[in-house]
Amino acid sequence: MKAGESDSPRSYFGKAAAGAIVYAKKEKAFLVLQRQKDTIDGWKKVKEAGTWSIVVSGKVDDSDKWPKVTVRREFKEELRYTGQFKISEKPFDVFEDGDFVFTTFVITVDEIFEPKLNWEHSAYVWVTSLKEIPNPVHFGTKRLFQKLKTRFKL
Repeated sequence: MKAGESDSPRSYFGKAAAGAIVYAKKEKAFLVLQRQKDTIDGWKKVKEAGTWSIVVSGKVDDSDKWPKVTVRREFKEELRYTGQFKISEKPFDVFEDGDFVFTTFVITVDEIFEPKLNWEHSAYVWVTSLKEIPNPVHFGTKRLFQKLKTRFKL
């Protein structure tokens, strides 16, 4: 089985999505989010419910025109962060599955902050090692492990 493949077919919201790994420079820590595991009005609103992900993400809307615009919007919406941050110029990773494309960037903040989570996430933790990420780990986070180890010397 190749990276990104699973035993069952995956479904996605739309044909393109983008996200970002949130990195706190001072502490050399990553933000990890637990995707909401409960249903809202009897409907699961998030994919991979209950898993822990190192990526803040969302569907690339028609109005976005560029995945980096999606990343900026989702970072502010999902974490309600109002401080300074920088989005990497180039993507950290691009994942393709059939006609679906997911582009991952890195967002750097000066130091750890307390996110004000929206309905999409139920918990968060800052980690300095991949071993600290709680289970179950989102499939997309698993596929980024080797790149994270190389880029951030984890």
